[in-house]
Amino acid sequence: MKTPTRSVLVITESPKPFAMAMSLLRAEGYQVTFTTGEHLASDVENVPAMVISELAMPDIDGLKICRRLRRDKRMQQTPIMLVGDLSAYSSIVADGMRCGASAYVQKPFTFAAMASRVMEMIDSPPVRNAWA
Repeated sequence: MKTPTRSVLVITESPKPFAMAMSLLRAEGYQVTFTTGEHLASDVENVPAMVISELAMPDIDGLKICRRLRRDKRMQQTPIMLVGDLSAYSSIVADGMRCGASAYVQKPFTFAAMASRVMEMIDSPPVRNAWA
């Protein structure tokens, strides 16, 4: 299936923390879709240009989502950004790299920094494991 050039799939239990950053992306012409981990199909129908997944969710964690997406051949080169709490940073970096995540952003994040990072990851050549 064809990859939309500037689409972002955000997997979270609550879109509220991401809303302002995603509004900035929409203003720049990006298509943004929200879903929960529970409602994420095992096979993503439309391959996004990038996936942002929250780490801590009640039904499934971001690492499991990352592993699931990486098993899909169409998603193997898609940048995946994990977003998590400051307290989880040290152990998550190694775990995220092992499961195939491209980046990790700590909460709290600034809206402009998040939007800028997403634009950079989509519009620049692919880089795996560009941890911040």
